[in-house]
Amino acid sequence: MADGYVILDPLTQNRYKIYEKIIGSTTSGAMVHHSLFIPADYQIFDDASIQEINLPVKIISVESPENEKWIADVQRSRSVVSHPNIIDVKTSITTDGHFFVVMPYMTEGSLRFIMSSWFQDGLNEECTATVLREVLIGLSHLHQQGQLHKEIEAHHIYAHEGRSEPTISLAFAGSIYEDKINQASTSASSSSMPGSISSWGAAPEVIVSNDDYTVKADIWLIGVTALELAHGRIHGRQELDAIVDRLTGSSKIRKKEEKGKGKEKKMTSFIKALIPCISPGQAKKKKFSKSFEEMVAMCLDRNPTNRPTADELLQHEFFNKAYQNIYYFWNVLVTSNKEKRGISATV
Repeated sequence: MADGYVILDPLTQNRYKIYEKIIGSTTSGAMVHHSLFIPADYQIFDDASIQEINLPVKIISVESPENEKWIADVQRSRSVVSHPNIIDVKTSITTDGHFFVVMPYMTEGSLRFIMSSWFQDGLNEECTATVLREVLIGLSHLHQQGQLHKEIEAHHIYAHEGRSEPTISLAFAGSIYEDKINQASTSASSSSMPGSISSWGAAPEVIVSNDDYTVKADIWLIGVTALELAHGRIHGRQELDAIVDRLTGSSKIRKKEEKGKGKEKKMTSFIKALIPCISPGQAKKKKFSKSFEEMVAMCLDRNPTNRPTADELLQHEFFNKAYQNIYYFWNVLVTSNKEKRGISATV
């Protein structure tokens, strides 16, 4: 696609000037480009911020049958999802054989980017509780709308310094993509951590049969994300084994499964290569509260019927630690690192 290609939104008459440079991609094969927002009413520019003018646009071919389901999922999700804790796409346009998804610019980037840059040893429990509370509120809305997320992880949770107040929001469907700009420092790229967490860290019942994905499988990913947020990065299977065993008492179960056959044996992939969550030697050094360990253990119960719903999980005492004032949390997470950050990350 030529640099400077312009697409028109027929509903609003707004235009988007697409640039060749690729800033991201998705597992579905979509490329994410930078674009310049050109409003139909130029007076909008008087009040617009840089973040509101420079927007990422996801582009995918509509001619490939493989993309039909993804496009349908994006369009369906837009019709049911509207919540401040869920990142929605600004618009979607089909023209010239391509499907364009215009997304909002998130000023501070993903939680994984923030952590890999300034919190390699993980967030404190107050920040972890605050992030998860915002995610669970959004997830509860999705579940009430009959939607499953399936891709919950720190890389899909974004921090944004909005006009009215800062926010922590969960990307969903059309607003999810892998950030190539920060890939070297934020993605799980080692041989022990293949692919996205949501695929190789999925709930045991999902690994056995993807048809068994329910809201409880989303809760499993909440537990995985809690570990990722609280621990930092991982550099060894043995350290992760020790953490998961301590939290869930799964060592005996794991040994039994390792003797199994077929797909059931693959459930150990969660134990072997779950998430980028701790640094070498950190397993023995970092201590966690009883409420954190209990909350995570509830999420990582191997029996999905025993896992709580999003609303039930929000009632857990661990979330009493969450900052009620988002500005104080923002100061801990973002503002205190202004000098270190330099230019803010994109989505």
